[in-house]
Amino acid sequence: MGKKKNKGIVDNTVVNIDFPRTQFRQVKQMDHMTMKRFIENVYMQGYDKAVERTKDVREDIKPDKMLADISQIKGIGDKKLAEIAKIVNSYLGCAKVEEG
Repeated sequence: MGKKKNKGIVDNTVVNIDFPRTQFRQVKQMDHMTMKRFIENVYMQGYDKAVERTKDVREDIKPDKMLADISQIKGIGDKKLAEIAKIVNSYLGCAKVEEG
């Protein structure tokens, strides 16, 4: 019989996880500190992959253009736009409101 791969589903995306039996045995025998380092390593690998996968998406976001488009919505004045810009800035760290 062939080896099965565990599949985790994250945001409706199937992720193939390779966790061979030998590694499972090693994990079972780990002490507290070794297990902690192992988990931190797995976490950082996932974090690095997520950063790499979302790199293009982050580069496509143009906060200034987004705010310019929002300002065209009827009922959004300078005060509301400034509040929206604060929220956008807190998430993206780069949005500025141009007076106009």
